[in-house]
Amino acid sequence: GQMTMYDQHASLSLDGTNPGYTLEDVDAVFSNRSFCTLKYSQTVYFPLGDDDAFAEEDEKDEDGDEIMRMRKQQSSKINSKTSDKLLAITPHLSGHVVGGCYWVLKQLSDDTEVILAPTYHHAKEKHLAGSTLHKFGVNADALMTMPGGPRGLLGKLYQPPPPKTDTTSSIIHYNKGKSILSPPVGSRSEAEMIESVMAALRRDGNVLLPVDASGRVLELLLVLDRHWERQRLGGAYNLCWVGPMASNTIEFARSQLEWMAEPLGAQFDSQRGHPYSLKSVRICSSVAELESVIEASNGNPTAVLASGASLDHGPARDLLLKWGDNPDNLVLITNSTRCV
Repeated sequence: GQMTMYDQHASLSLDGTNPGYTLEDVDAVFSNRSFCTLKYSQTVYFPLGDDDAFAEEDEKDEDGDEIMRMRKQQSSKINSKTSDKLLAITPHLSGHVVGGCYWVLKQLSDDTEVILAPTYHHAKEKHLAGSTLHKFGVNADALMTMPGGPRGLLGKLYQPPPPKTDTTSSIIHYNKGKSILSPPVGSRSEAEMIESVMAALRRDGNVLLPVDASGRVLELLLVLDRHWERQRLGGAYNLCWVGPMASNTIEFARSQLEWMAEPLGAQFDSQRGHPYSLKSVRICSSVAELESVIEASNGNPTAVLASGASLDHGPARDLLLKWGDNPDNLVLITNSTRCV
């Protein structure tokens, strides 16, 4: 989130637009005074008391300056006293983005459970495990999610048909007792995306993939970097990531393996290299830097992940204006929520 706000500020400022907030505002919102990190499946009980609240404490840094931080109490202490509590809140893995979660709210007086799951993704990916909503959300009394979620009509298409004695179902099943739809397969969508990218590059076109600053871009980087490495495409085609905060984002991502899929951590622990070393990706902070990379490669066709997923600001918009009139080029929208 912090990298996204930095990126938005930089892109709008470069356009001469007032973002409406300062970098100091972003730092204040994301400071340790405002947030306290919870682990997945760690429960917090409310209202917080003096003995088990998230406490603030003063410390001295190496220079002797007084700093303020939020200190997270141990889970055992937070969870030890529930007699005077009204509400239990537990985050669980939602997939979709690093650190993303859905929330289970439990009213302790009658065990009523409500799940807040605005975004989630149940398929396993390169950098994230799938959502655990199917594990921890099956007994909830209410689920608040985006349209088409598991309690909606679209979600019912993924569920096994009800017993023949169930007359309340609004879905008519014709699939011989099986789910009408199978959950999406990540490898299929990856293959389709890569084939689209390669088809444009082979006809000497460039590919623009508008991306967010620090969310889904981390999955796309792994998918494309691994394809470039396996096929040894670096000599023929450029693979670049352009954004004012791209270098900062990748450094941040390299320190967040504990929140990502287990195979990435295992790769790092086995000394096979950091999964986000991204040997085939050229990271550029601006379109001008990207143009220098393309020129140095003698004009090789280029696939670019550019910040500005909505195409109304940032490098993605600039490249759309620059490349949009060439029918050999391709603009590939990887997030359907951005299609209007």
